Amino acid sequence: MFEHLRQLQLETLGPKWRFRGSHPSPPEFQRLLYDGTLCSFVIMPRPRSESSATTAPIVGLATCFNVFPHDGHAEFALARLTNGPSRVFFEGAMLFVNYLFECWPFRKLYVEVAEYNLSQMEFMLGEVGMVEGRLLNYFWANGQHWDKVIVSIERGRWETFSESHPVPND
Repeated sequence: MFEHLRQLQLETLGPKWRFRGSHPSPPEFQRLLYDGTLCSFVIMPRPRSESSATTAPIVGLATCFNVFPHDGHAEFALARLTNGPSRVFFEGAMLFVNYLFECWPFRKLYVEVAEYNLSQMEFMLGEVGMVEGRLLNYFWANGQHWDKVIVSIERGRWETFSESHPVPND
């Protein structure tokens, strides 16, 4: 599994996610992958059979980190690894947030979103997510600067949202 994640980091995640383009050695990558992390999940389609479980494509990663139990909040990150249908990724993301609120007494979760990815979250903003901060011209990508947007999801708003938008059990 680490070899597969390392390859994804080199090919797709490195410039966009945790290491922001740097390439740590394989042992350093393995050590840092879970540094400060509460949990990490791989997002993939539900296998139709046991034999297809090992061949299902990895669609994304979900990680919860920077936990502050006394303050009741944590951060999470999502990384979509394919350009295919987004349903599996968004359902996996919803299951992950459900899991975080069901397993820990967080009152709020934070996610940092690059401005160029904000449109992917617009369906949630207002109804469940709230922009709490914006760091101007924080990222450099595709020849321009982009803002880092800090979005929060409060437990009560998430519970209301997830009740009206249940994840299918098929």
